[in-house]
Amino acid sequence: MVRNPPAATRDRLIHLDGVGVQFGLNPVLRDISLGIGPGQTVVVIGESGCGKTVLLKLLIGLLRPTTGTVRFDGKVLTELGERELTRQRLRFGFLFQGAALFDSLNVFDNVSLGLREQRRFSETEIRDRVRQRLQEVGLPASVEPKMPAELSGGMKKRVGLARALALDPEVMLYDEPTTGLDPIMSDVINELILQTRQRRPMTCVVVTHDMKTVRKVADRVIMFYPLVQLQPDDRQILFDGTPDELDQCTDLRVKLFFEGNARAMLISLGGSSAREAHHGLARSGGPRWRSTHPTLEVSCERQRLTLPDRHLCADVAHPDGGPRHHLQRRADTVHAE
Repeated sequence: MVRNPPAATRDRLIHLDGVGVQFGLNPVLRDISLGIGPGQTVVVIGESGCGKTVLLKLLIGLLRPTTGTVRFDGKVLTELGERELTRQRLRFGFLFQGAALFDSLNVFDNVSLGLREQRRFSETEIRDRVRQRLQEVGLPASVEPKMPAELSGGMKKRVGLARALALDPEVMLYDEPTTGLDPIMSDVINELILQTRQRRPMTCVVVTHDMKTVRKVADRVIMFYPLVQLQPDDRQILFDGTPDELDQCTDLRVKLFFEGNARAMLISLGGSSAREAHHGLARSGGPRWRSTHPTLEVSCERQRLTLPDRHLCADVAHPDGGPRHHLQRRADTVHAE
């Protein structure tokens, strides 16, 4: 039996409550709770392996959570029978990372596939809708007989978007929509995401690494962090707010990701790349100390060592071969002992 949703979640089209996902011994998501209202465009960012695509598959019921519940329009997805779950999935459109076109079908048949499976549209209606959706994504009717192998990467993405929009979904899920595209075509896809939302009321969830996509299409930004880099009591969601608030976020991990700064990661990996990163950091902001903890960066400025992370203590070595120090947290400052 499907339970009635709590009153606090009824104004949210999508609601996750304490959701965790684990594959064998590998946890990917932990205690994720969030709600997405109708009409929102939510962009999910984070390092590779932090569970962004897993989140999309949870929302459409392709994966079952190990713990917690996923609700769509008040219904707990894991409590639905297969027929009802299929009916709910038809309310979603999904643009896959590689477009996921069927190689053996031409463009027309790829876009029309969902319409034919519904068995409620005439051939004339199917033809008109396919051409309309292709036109909406900037493709002429002349592409209809082409096979996927004849299309560029950008054209494949647009055909995939036309197929996802063919059934007039209430929710669009985009998995890395600009990956592998040149800057101009990436911006075309971003514009299409905006235009799609403007043409018809729609809730959108976009997974991306592209900060231009974040700035252009997002009403709200959520940043996940890989569990392997977190302590057991750390929250996996580092940020949840507007793009403007993202600019002002003081969390070092968020800032480094948003700026595309890999130096802290190179330092944690060690080796020659780490030494080069140290020299770059020293040139740009004074001497730096390297922690033996793989997720810790410590900076040294005027004999005061600031520890951005939440660890209580660490052993660090000066990058130029100076003496090792043991650091102990005192309030928000870490002192060398």
